[in-house]
Amino acid sequence: IDEIHRFNKSQQDVLLPYVEDGRLVLIGATTENPFFEVNHALLSRLRVVRLQKLTDGQIVRILQQALGDTERGLGAQHLTAEDGVLASIAQFASGDARMALNLLEEMAAMLPPTGGALTHDLMESIVGERVQSYDKKGDNQRQRPGRGAPLSRADARRRRGRQFHRAAHRDLRVGGRRQRRPDGARRRDGSRAGRAVRRPP
Repeated sequence: IDEIHRFNKSQQDVLLPYVEDGRLVLIGATTENPFFEVNHALLSRLRVVRLQKLTDGQIVRILQQALGDTERGLGAQHLTAEDGVLASIAQFASGDARMALNLLEEMAAMLPPTGGALTHDLMESIVGERVQSYDKKGDNQRQRPGRGAPLSRADARRRRGRQFHRAAHRDLRVGGRRQRRPDGARRRDGSRAGRAVRRPP
């Protein structure tokens, strides 16, 4: 049963006697926490197996197989991939192989049946926004080409208040522009920053 969490408690209770006497071998899949979404009586008779997200490397291998498979994949189209484009697709999919394959198929549909090259520009035209560049070392933390790295929640909090210098240091490290302390922001000593005003003697 896919999306078993969509079954309400009464519907799940119907399955219980059939699971108990062995007439039904129940295999359920859910994207929610089964300890909250599945009845305890039914859950106590099941084994919970947690599936982890696929890594970027695993998704890249799946995409490579799809490009080379002439029967069930895109091998008959004789497509080539630009350096790093498969890794960018994997990062965009964020562990979801189905999303990565759907994006690959959409990109292939934009190319001639006789062949073509999968490029970053083609991918950007499909997803509708500038995709994340692939950084093997991870130093840029998926920095967007031509832009600064996307802000995390921690960086947003640092910008709002007392840890402004740490956020500015990170911006400099990933290639962003130097940030000036905004007028009215508090310094570490509690005072507020502002423009210097020269007072007459």
